[in-house]
Parts: sequence; structure tokens; C-alpha cells
Amino acid sequence: MSEQSAPRIREIPYNYTSFSDREIVIRYLGEEMWRLIEELRESRRTGRSARMLYEILGDMWVINRNPYLQDDLLADKQRRTALIGALRHRLDQFDSRTDNNEKAIRRLDAARKAVDNFDNQLEADIDLSGKWSVPNGTDLSLRCLEYRHSREGGNPECTEFQAPGFRVFTSFRPK
Repeated sequence: MSEQSAPRIREIPYNYTSFSDREIVIRYLGEEMWRLIEELRESRRTGRSARMLYEILGDMWVINRNPYLQDDLLADKQRRTALIGALRHRLDQFDSRTDNNEKAIRRLDAARKAVDNFDNQLEADIDLSGKWSVPNGTDLSLRCLEYRHSREGGNPECTEFQAPGFRVFTSFRPK
């Protein structure tokens, strides 16, 4: 097999979807950061910082893709706080390994922003998951099913909500 046709091994853990690492990185960090990661790949020494970044993205990816994990985190503030704390701890470890490399620092800043957006999105989902009344007086618990991510990264937009027995198509952009 030639070097060009050799399949790239997935580095993001928990990615059992059809999405490539590239697509996941672009969803969370933006296309510019994917290009930067590719540049930095050439100068890797141990790859530890890259692995930490991919672990962070993998954790956020699996939670965004699994409504049961989302529900658990939304219902348990202690677990949610522990998860965000663990993600930020990995970022701090990553920070200690940048060696004042400007490109690595830019990648770290983008990862911090992605974790902040992820945390903000969980908080926004808590606000959305309350009971909503419909005209017949029935209360509905809503949950965001599908997010639209911009190519630049940033806060995802909820594009599809679900309530028991209903599917509501709408848009929501968190504050």
C-alpha cells in the first residue's frame, strides 16, 4: 500500500461514527485549527499534547452524540462539574508543554474556547430541558437532538428538539 493510500488511524477516542478526526476538529475548533494541527503534526516529539487534545475532543464528542450521557450530566451538577474540571485540567497540562511555541499556544487557546463553549452549551441545555406547556396543558420536557456547528468553531446552534411523542424543528442559539 502506498503512503498516500494508507488509511489514517483515528486519534480521537470514542469516535465510532462515520466522522473523521478532521471533521470533529473542525466542528469544535474550526478549519484553521485543523490546518494548524496538521502543521504541528510534522514537528511532534512525543505527541503527548496532541493526545491530550484528542482526548478532550473525544470526551466532548461522545457526550454530544449520546443523549443518555447528556441527560446524566444535565441531572447531576457534581458530575458535570467534575467533567469540566477534568477537561480544564488536561488543558492546563497541555499549557505546561507548549514551550512558548506560538502555534501550540494558538491551538491551546482554541481548545480552551471549545471547552468553554461545551460548558456553556450544557448550561443552556439545562435551561432548555425544563417543562414547557402546550395549548392542551400538557407539560413537555425538551432535549436538543441535533446541533449545527459553524466552520469557525464557537457555540453550536440547536436545530432539532425532541419531546416525548413529538419532534419539533426549530433553531436556538445560546446566549
